[in-house]
Amino acid sequence: MPLRFASLPAGAPGGVRLLVAFEVPPGPAWEPVRETFAARQGFISAALLADREDRIVAVVHWSSPLMYARAVRDEGDLIAALPFVGHSALYVQV
Repeated sequence: MPLRFASLPAGAPGGVRLLVAFEVPPGPAWEPVRETFAARQGFISAALLADREDRIVAVVHWSSPLMYARAVRDEGDLIAALPFVGHSALYVQV
């Protein structure tokens, strides 16, 4: 069951966050995804963080859900295309 809430370190306000919990560390496979996202309009930042259980979570900050949707429309679902399982959800900061 997906988590309804997430607590993140302070960052730029506004927009939405794409959180992707990986079952295995993404290693170098993450960098091409991050680079593709970074070239898109609406991208703000991306980081790999460890959760309380030392699992790796990617946090990608977008200016709006629309900009993320356009990136997926134009580039494909890059997260789903990774060679391992990642559980993703889009969150709005409250």
